[in-house]
Amino acid sequence: YWIDPPNSVSGHVKIDLGDLKGNGFYLTGGGVWYSGYWLEQAPPPYIYWTKDQYSADVGGGWRWNHGRDSIYASSDNVTNQYNTLALQGRGYTAYPREQAFVTYRHGW
Repeated sequence: YWIDPPNSVSGHVKIDLGDLKGNGFYLTGGGVWYSGYWLEQAPPPYIYWTKDQYSADVGGGWRWNHGRDSIYASSDNVTNQYNTLALQGRGYTAYPREQAFVTYRHGW
């Protein structure tokens, strides 16, 4: 028994729309894509997951006080996809559905 894990491609970007003093607005975005893959190849039955899976993330924030203070809001898996990936030992993991976070940072 073995699993052929999916291929995956991921990437994230940050676009800074602020000034040269570290103040202003910025946007983030990205995601991950998983190809189809073999769930089980031995013993039969042979099961192939044919559907591609993906997750998209977005966020945005504001910095002030020369970049020392910031607030950032982000959301993972904004399309609310249900991603299931097989693990060795016949275990499966379901990646989280949509989650949102707000973070405040103060630097000295």
